[in-house]
Amino acid sequence: MKKYLLAFMSITVMLCSSSCGTEANEKVTEEASPEIKEEIPHRTGDEIVGVSDKDISDIDITFSDSIRDDSTGNYRLATTADSEDLLYYIASYYDNYFKSDDEVHFIINFTLGTTMSISKFGDTLYLYVYEHVDGEEHSANKIPEGMCLGQYWIYLDNGDIEKIA
Repeated sequence: MKKYLLAFMSITVMLCSSSCGTEANEKVTEEASPEIKEEIPHRTGDEIVGVSDKDISDIDITFSDSIRDDSTGNYRLATTADSEDLLYYIASYYDNYFKSDDEVHFIINFTLGTTMSISKFGDTLYLYVYEHVDGEEHSANKIPEGMCLGQYWIYLDNGDIEKIA
């Protein structure tokens, strides 16, 4: 009988000590320091025209994984009729729609009459804005067909937008 009592007390002591240890471990885990995110300072200069920090999900976009007559297989097409300047949404667009850095995306804004071309080089998005020519969206051989209105670099480290031309 003494053996059973001794075994029962040993098990009870082990269970109590292990549960006490769990509480202590949980407190240590809870007190772990939060992850510190390093902020990249924004660039300065006359060519920096803003920051691409708006969320593309706020814009009504119709996206297509292909464009007719695309021999590369890397062209993508998005269209919108929103009156917002998409320049400030391009970093978010990249995060949400690019599946590969080899892709070239075209965004046609029917309201503003523009066609944007977006490609990635290193940690920078190259963005060209063209006049939209009616029907260019129907063939990769035609897009973009309009006159170039502007060229921009969008830095992915902090969203800075630099006007190139």
